[in-house]
Amino acid sequence: MAFVKKSVVFFMLMAVLHVTMAATVYKVGDSEGWKIKENDFYKKWAANKTFHVGDQIVFEYDPKANDVILLSTKDDFDSCKVPNPPFKKYKTGNDTITIEKGGHYFYICSVQSHCQSGQKVDIRVPQDSASKDKPSEGPSASPSASPSGHSHSETPAPAPTHSNAVALSSVGVFVFDYSSKRHKCDDGDLCRLSPATPNIRWGHTNLAVMKLSVTRLATYQCTITLSVVFRTSSGEEIIFYQRFNFKNCNPLSMEGETVTTEMELSKITLEIFSKLEQKWLSHCEGKKTRILSIDGGGTKGFIAGSALIHLEHQIQLKTGDSNSRIADFFDVFTGTGIGALYATMLTADDGNGRPLFTAKDSVHFLMKKHDEMFKTVNVGLLNRRRRFSCKSIDKVLKEAFQREDRKLLTLKDTCKPLLVPCYDLNSSAPFVFSRADASESPSFDFELWKVCRATSATPSLFKPFQLNSSDGKTCCLAIDGGLVMNNPTAAAVTHVLHNKRDFPSVNGVEDLFVLSLGNGPLTSSSSQQLQRNGECSTQSVVNIVLDGVSETVDQMLGNAFCWNRTDYMRIQANGCVTEDVLKERGVESLPFGGKRLLTETNGERIEKFVQRLVASGKSSLPPSPCKKTPLDV
Repeated sequence: MAFVKKSVVFFMLMAVLHVTMAATVYKVGDSEGWKIKENDFYKKWAANKTFHVGDQIVFEYDPKANDVILLSTKDDFDSCKVPNPPFKKYKTGNDTITIEKGGHYFYICSVQSHCQSGQKVDIRVPQDSASKDKPSEGPSASPSASPSGHSHSETPAPAPTHSNAVALSSVGVFVFDYSSKRHKCDDGDLCRLSPATPNIRWGHTNLAVMKLSVTRLATYQCTITLSVVFRTSSGEEIIFYQRFNFKNCNPLSMEGETVTTEMELSKITLEIFSKLEQKWLSHCEGKKTRILSIDGGGTKGFIAGSALIHLEHQIQLKTGDSNSRIADFFDVFTGTGIGALYATMLTADDGNGRPLFTAKDSVHFLMKKHDEMFKTVNVGLLNRRRRFSCKSIDKVLKEAFQREDRKLLTLKDTCKPLLVPCYDLNSSAPFVFSRADASESPSFDFELWKVCRATSATPSLFKPFQLNSSDGKTCCLAIDGGLVMNNPTAAAVTHVLHNKRDFPSVNGVEDLFVLSLGNGPLTSSSSQQLQRNGECSTQSVVNIVLDGVSETVDQMLGNAFCWNRTDYMRIQANGCVTEDVLKERGVESLPFGGKRLLTETNGERIEKFVQRLVASGKSSLPPSPCKKTPLDV
């Protein structure tokens, strides 16, 4: 299908066919106005009113603290979810809205805490509320009428005629007018759509043409057929068809014929775009493979924990979806020691293809169980070395990675590819636990709690940990993976570059997007002691090794990404090992040695990273090798 043009031409589709009656003006909340109230205040207010087509709804509020958002679905209303962009947003502080047809109108305040506290109202207008005996009046309209069938009261606009319009009144979300003006998007412009994932840039890189076909099936029924042709720079055409059946469509003048027109993608509803996105977002060019790496170091992981909570919170803010998880936007996870616990908890499958833990839940779990996990044991009167109980940490890890059905999860039971390193004393070599290997053979499939236990077996604190694969054919006597890969980012990069089966589009680091989370320096006191007298404890030596490994890997990756440094971000403490790390200025390795202090804080850097992360869309990798995803029809 040859739809190649230098510009993409669209139709803007406007609301039509309004029937009004004598208007009644309702002020939302009456004397209270629009503000935070108890949960059922506005529900009771609306229940005592009888709304009709033509009535006016007035919102009075403080525009500095509140606004009014029109939603399209009850699910969004119930969950206080604001799509990006919303169907309609009001923010003047005194908004008058005219009801132009029947249906549900879901209004909330975009401040989620306000909405969850009760600042939302469902206004229900009966479909037959307009009197047929009343003469039709021109509807009030604003420069950007709401697609849900009502608009901000400003200047009246003439109603379009029956001959060229179709109204989808039963949906209450979008209505079409074929007489609208054409809009062009030139090659030099940025053609911005309104996808479920905000800030995605389409347009001149990948030519998108959408056709709208409306076929009249009966007097008050019609079928909408959407066809999308995506042509990549290599000449490949990706075609997608979606058909929707609707009732209560106004009759077309061209009975029995199909009316086809190009439509403006930016006005398509979020629901339809989500279905389109599922079909062809993964085919878009330029999508990088996203890697999340979490360092080992210490027993609490304050820095990584704070960064992960902030990361997931920003993802939810940018997507407008409180159910979004970090695993939705990263393709590969890796971690060592305490970092491996975080990475594994964020990717462990709850049985429904979703992560077992949120970022906040994982941090709270480890903080709550910290003293139990790292319970000291007596090793004798003459031995002052501190050791931790193996039984205590084993118990906590089993609890973390056991589902409600009592199943102990294995490497195959993860939502996304996972890499966890340790050092195998049997082979005197590093050993990397990998979901990719586990999916190939049960000889490389290990229980997740054992994987985390193996990478956390720090010498002098824990005994070496022996574990066997699911089929018992592979045995590993493990100690802390941080001794060789405390910063496992390089291992993840190497894994992706050499795994063409799972990552066929990756040819080099230019195809990667990496976030590496440190856990703070461990050697401040140890290195000072070593400088003074050349002596330090075994644990101090281990700490120096861990820090040295992490810094070396960061330096190597900084050199590898020197030409596209924005694709590699390292979050590490700058002297502080607490939650305040997000307020610290970031530090970045310089090519061939040295570091520089950045002007942005670590929190701001994560926010900027998330903006690009969300813009690239959700991960297109299958959730788990042991799960089959049904094909959409």
